[in-house]
This record gives sequence, structure tokens and C-alpha cells, in this order.
Amino acid sequence: MKINYKDLHIGSIIKRRVEDLGMQTSDIYIKLNCSQARIEEIFQQKSVEVQLLLIFSKLLDFDFFRIYSQHLILYSQHHKDPVKTRINSPEFTRNLYTKEIIDFVLELLNKGIKSRLEIQQDYNIPRSTLQKWISKYN
Repeated sequence: MKINYKDLHIGSIIKRRVEDLGMQTSDIYIKLNCSQARIEEIFQQKSVEVQLLLIFSKLLDFDFFRIYSQHLILYSQHHKDPVKTRINSPEFTRNLYTKEIIDFVLELLNKGIKSRLEIQQDYNIPRSTLQKWISKYN
């Protein structure tokens, strides 16, 4: 499943997962005990409440929370202003790169969307790490 990690729209991501599994919306609203209109409304929402996201994660056997974690790894401002972020925001572990993130970064590189230097600077990925990914996965 291709995901735009910069501009997340969780409703459309949930809908794509439903389609990928070949599920009918009727299967979902029966299991969730809600109307079909409510399911369609959720598919249109840019964000959903945490409890509902947990239910969808279990129902569709997909970790939708990881999408947000990957967004934080790629786009947190932690590395741009260390003094400010140390005071005002939580620490994020930046060395836990998932296969999805590696694929995302390598796709940017292989399609010529970003150069190695841009990837290193934009996502704070060490040069040696990027080189290992290129050697291992390309």
C-alpha cells in the first residue's frame, strides 16, 4: 500500500486497506454495529479518534498507528532546532526505520525525486545508513 507520509489522510488509508482485503463495507458496519453512512463518513475523514483507529487496526489486521510513527520519524522537527525541541517536545527514537520507510526513501532516490544529500538532510538519515540501504535493498 502506497502512503503519502507527509500529508496523511487516515480515512482514505483505511478505505484502501478495506479494498485491498476485498472486504465489503457491509462486512464492516455489521461488525462495528453502525450504519453504512457512518463507515463512508469515516473514509472521508482526515483523522479519526484513537479508539476507532484501534478497532480498525484489529478488524483489518493492519497497524494504522505505525503510519503516524513513520510520519514522526520522517518529518519531526527534532533535528532542525535541537535546543527548542529538547524543551518543548518529546524525544522520538529516530533509529527505528521500518521496511516501509526504507522503501519510501529508496523510491524517492530511485525515481530521482530527491538526491542522496536531500534525503540525508530532509529526513536526518545518516549517510552510512542510506548507503547500507542502497547496497542491501537496491
